[in-house]
Amino acid sequence: MDIIISDIDMPVADGEHLCKNIRRREKEVGLKRCPIILISGNDNLKRVEELLRKDGEYQADLFLKKPIDFDEIMQAVAELVAI
Repeated sequence: MDIIISDIDMPVADGEHLCKNIRRREKEVGLKRCPIILISGNDNLKRVEELLRKDGEYQADLFLKKPIDFDEIMQAVAELVAI
């Protein structure tokens, strides 16, 4: 995958679990690190900081607060992946 964009607050497997499982799997199998952008309507600063910590268990790369327009998403993707 080139990039993952996921909502943080999903009913069954939320963005936190997604990040944790992807980062764990990347290490276990030796996969190249995939950039992850998390989105949410909730901008709880403490939670966002924890999700973005590079030495934390989630290690998301970027957070975007809803509502998000197309240009904002494209700019975020361009920052993380060579298009």
